[in-house]
Amino acid sequence: KAGPLVTLTDIYMARGLAEKAADAIAKAQQLEPDSDKVLERAASVAASAGRIDEAIALNEKVLASKPGNTEVLVALADLYNRNKQPKKAEEVLNKVVELDPANAHRTFYNLGVVIENRDDATESDHRKAIEAYRKAIDLKPEYALAHRDLGFALLRTGDIVEACKELQKYVDLDPRARDAAEIKATVMSLSSTK
Repeated sequence: KAGPLVTLTDIYMARGLAEKAADAIAKAQQLEPDSDKVLERAASVAASAGRIDEAIALNEKVLASKPGNTEVLVALADLYNRNKQPKKAEEVLNKVVELDPANAHRTFYNLGVVIENRDDATESDHRKAIEAYRKAIDLKPEYALAHRDLGFALLRTGDIVEACKELQKYVDLDPRARDAAEIKATVMSLSSTK
């Protein structure tokens, strides 16, 4: 069975051992070449290694058997963005919203987080993350976390005024958040530098 190899792949990925992860998932693919779980992990490993076209193909194969898999759709949207295919990414995200309207705001928020957490995030990536957070907020204006992370993404692009507004909105929406005092202090500090 491929299950233990998939688990091993996850462990290697978590430890930053990309080559070992690639070896483990390749063995899993030999054992169960059509397993959705194996294909998803193989796509993740390929994406981490920068093999975007391969990752897209693997995710598309999963969707052929499970077209309603929202996690794979979100991963695919991110890959299309990375592959400079924003229209395709938007189509895929719209499909996610159709499939799971109650949680669509979380989908866009998570996409923003994924983009922002890349080690090699560029100015363009920050802008894509900002778009994702704004879509999350459009769908659920009271979603505090999206306001906070939008604020930080705006800071990374140098937009201090808008960043302060979003960070303040976060504190207004969730005044009891664990980081509320810290965020208030950040807003005060940034406001004095505007």
